[in-house]
Amino acid sequence: MRQFQKFKELHEGSEPLILGNVWNVQSARLVESMNYKALGTSSAAIASSLGYSDGQQMSIQELFLIVGRILDNTHLPLSVDLEHGYGENVKQIADIIEELHNMGVAGINLEDSYLQDGIRVQQEVNAYNQFLEKLVSELQHRRVEIFVNIRIDSFLINQDNAITETEKRIKSFQKDGIHGIFIPGIVKQADIEQVVAWSALPVNVMCFPGLPTFAELSAFGVKRISMGNFLYEKVYKAGADFLHTIQQEQSFNSMIS
Repeated sequence: MRQFQKFKELHEGSEPLILGNVWNVQSARLVESMNYKALGTSSAAIASSLGYSDGQQMSIQELFLIVGRILDNTHLPLSVDLEHGYGENVKQIADIIEELHNMGVAGINLEDSYLQDGIRVQQEVNAYNQFLEKLVSELQHRRVEIFVNIRIDSFLINQDNAITETEKRIKSFQKDGIHGIFIPGIVKQADIEQVVAWSALPVNVMCFPGLPTFAELSAFGVKRISMGNFLYEKVYKAGADFLHTIQQEQSFNSMIS
């Protein structure tokens, strides 16, 4: 079974897909060893691990290198966080997605926002919808089968009218060739249930303070739950705690016990 089809079917089960978000081979192997069913890269975690800020600061070649190494060392379906696309136009972005597809990537995330002078800004809804229509058409023309997950950032950037704006964007963006809707930052039950009702596609939410339990999210109709860069941050926080203990105790006992 091709990875795209396998990954797509993971969004159709009775329980949500819990996506292990990774940033290198070691983290991918760890997630796979814990019997997770799929992997997703975290753009923020990869960027940070390479010494960059998030927001397409690393090169696409660096992203390809990390993705290739993960694919060579794991067997799970992999979705790649492609941020705002890493290209200036539809052809350039389609070229990148086609390359990822040829490498064996099962899915991608694309965001409807971008960083402008350090501030995250959502692209105007009609303009982004037109972009998606052209991109989907181009991918279909090239026969590129890949799970396209569209991230709507109204909640993430704390818009005053986040739920209204999210509704407008869901109804505009969902079309043939789009396979999932991703709403990071959404945590309230009523908002999640409303989003699920509006979307004809599987809804993806992300680890965030106040997010309901997996069982509750499943009951609300959520089909995919992501970690974002929280695992990355937790791992390095633990590392910092170990280093602090070594300084305090003037011994390596805490690290080797």
